[in-house]
Amino acid sequence: MYTNLPWFLAPYYTLTTMAAAEVLGVALPPHFSQRLGAVFALSPLDRGFWAALGTLVSPLIWPFALGSLVGAVVLSAAAFVLARPFIEAGRKHLHLHGHSHRRPPEGP
Repeated sequence: MYTNLPWFLAPYYTLTTMAAAEVLGVALPPHFSQRLGAVFALSPLDRGFWAALGTLVSPLIWPFALGSLVGAVVLSAAAFVLARPFIEAGRKHLHLHGHSHRRPPEGP
């Protein structure tokens, strides 16, 4: 499954950021969703868009960083635990069937 898709990314970053905000005691800015809608009503080519977006999300920088880090560590640990038996089975298969670990020939 490829998880670098918008329907995975948006919920992942939202959940990890909100969980970290809870842990850090950071509250969403007042009327966040309405203010975010107003920001996206502006053109991204306008300097005001970026200034308003930066002001709105700046309190969430540390929760975003912490949540993303902890989420990545948890997911990577789970991926390791799930992948290790398959890796070990593949190595055992190669060993039992006498395959050597030769490097492929180099190209031209």
